[in-house]
Amino acid sequence: GFTVTAGADASVSLTLQPAASGEGTGTFKYALAYPGGTVVESLSLTRLMGSGTIDLLDGAQTTEAGLSGEKTVGVGYYLFTVSLSLEKADGTRIQRRAEVVHIYRDMTAEASAVDYIFTAEHFVGDLFVISAADTGSGTLRDALSKATVGAVIHSDLPAGSVIALESRLEINKDLTIEGNSLTLTRAASWTAVHSNSQLLNISSGTVAIRRVHFKDGQANSGGAVMNFGDLTLESCIFSGNQIVGGGAGGAVSTYGNLTVRGCTFYNNFAGQGGAISSRYGTLTLSGNLFYGNTGSGLVSSNNVTSTGYNVADKPKGTGSGQSGFDHENDSSFTTLSITGDPLNSGFAPVSGLGSFIPSAQADFPAVDFNGVTRAWPGAPGAVATVQ
Repeated sequence: GFTVTAGADASVSLTLQPAASGEGTGTFKYALAYPGGTVVESLSLTRLMGSGTIDLLDGAQTTEAGLSGEKTVGVGYYLFTVSLSLEKADGTRIQRRAEVVHIYRDMTAEASAVDYIFTAEHFVGDLFVISAADTGSGTLRDALSKATVGAVIHSDLPAGSVIALESRLEINKDLTIEGNSLTLTRAASWTAVHSNSQLLNISSGTVAIRRVHFKDGQANSGGAVMNFGDLTLESCIFSGNQIVGGGAGGAVSTYGNLTVRGCTFYNNFAGQGGAISSRYGTLTLSGNLFYGNTGSGLVSSNNVTSTGYNVADKPKGTGSGQSGFDHENDSSFTTLSITGDPLNSGFAPVSGLGSFIPSAQADFPAVDFNGVTRAWPGAPGAVATVQ
């Protein structure tokens, strides 16, 4: 026994045994509830800091309204992943959930139906892009046409996938696009350049776009994006977009409201506003990186607000030959003593930019273009990992 006496010190020797690593097994119990007609696409445990995935559908007890089961597995840390689909009148809707679970030796960890209850409402709104083709079922164009107001469109393509468009995409409703480092560009067969040849046109709606690379767009105005709505861009890259015929907005031309956070603008060209042209509405910039953009003015706007930490290869200010924004926390490559090419082929900034933003800023994207969680101090622009 072990006795503790008031007012006296006591000691005891203990031997600690690891319960979540090393040898041994534990039990994982799981249960799901879902509406009739739901298809369980996948249900798995994937070991973290190791290898191997366990198919939990193997041996599960299933009904029309759910499933349950249990597995004996090695101790350790796992990612529990659920993927369900339900056929709706306007297309297949997918729901996914995932969480990290700890399997301890001779103990039971549980994911219960209380935590994994899926109703028909869970399958309303979200759409998934599963094809990199320009048109057809499962494409981004298809998802945009089927999306209801307020929908979230997720790219379920491998990171870095490219969609070669043969005509511009259209948005006319409130929605969000989660790009997963998707690239939108022109197909070789799309040679026409005119006032409606942008990669994307937003005619109306409150729209958020995250983690999309807009590349090599061409138009008479707004090389990549034309905006008449209320648009927020986060952790996006704009490169090689250009205006043909002397128009404005090498990457983006906006007649509505535009907010740009943590984006990179590289090598875009226009007669006016080499990166962005804002004719009406508001333009708000936070933590963006501008390099190699050419035209009369980098950001051309009558109503620009910088909330700070934007960096450009031109002096900050709103005068001729300057960046177009001027917050006390904005800066330039010259001020930061950055010479040479500040970006590599993956748009990662040089180390001199790695700690420019001292701490997390309000509403700044937590994840960069590549899906990396941003750390602070951190870099401006779409890619958080420095060279």
